[in-house]
Amino acid sequence: MGATTPMIHLRGRSGAAYTLSAYYAGADAAGYIVPVTWNGTATASSPKDFVLPEPCIVEYMTGPATGVLTVDANGMPTPISINLATVISMVAMPGKNFGQLRGGNVRYQFRVASQMAA
Repeated sequence: MGATTPMIHLRGRSGAAYTLSAYYAGADAAGYIVPVTWNGTATASSPKDFVLPEPCIVEYMTGPATGVLTVDANGMPTPISINLATVISMVAMPGKNFGQLRGGNVRYQFRVASQMAA
């Protein structure tokens, strides 16, 4: 798989929608921290962490059809594990979400837990 720039859709407590672009380099191994950027196209040099303007849920992700991401908060693992095949298969399920993230001064990262593929 070559580099891809899928989208991560978040929904804030206020109802506002937020979009992050992620950068997967291709066949990313466990431990790879996914670079992201707000409302644009992520690149390999994009920041590897982000702060939310308000508490949000992970509503949907596009991207590689396999692989598992985990979420780190301030460098520490959280119990959130996102199986991309599951997320993609549930796009048509209104109200489904894949993790709740606090807003404020928490710095989040997406980390590959299981190797990504096309």
